[in-house]
Amino acid sequence: MANVSAKRYVCKVCGGEYIVTREGSGELFCCGRPMTVKDAEVSVKPAAKAAAQKGARYNCSACGTQVLCITPGNIPSCCGRPMEKQLMRIDAVSE
Repeated sequence: MANVSAKRYVCKVCGGEYIVTREGSGELFCCGRPMTVKDAEVSVKPAAKAAAQKGARYNCSACGTQVLCITPGNIPSCCGRPMEKQLMRIDAVSE
């Protein structure tokens, strides 16, 4: 099942929570299990030591899925491999 843009996905193992900012054809995984769309009934335990950073964006180089970390947990994976942290690029403007 492909991920859906603007939906919150949560890992029931580590508590990581991500919003999909760009859909792709891959499926989001964390802690070796598929992530689920968050609803009011999903309860999770927080990660003891989070690998992902709150506010960071992660990208799947295979299908183009992009997610934004809301609640840190383990780094999510998509298309069978860990997602890569997007580096922020700021171009300087000179006057």
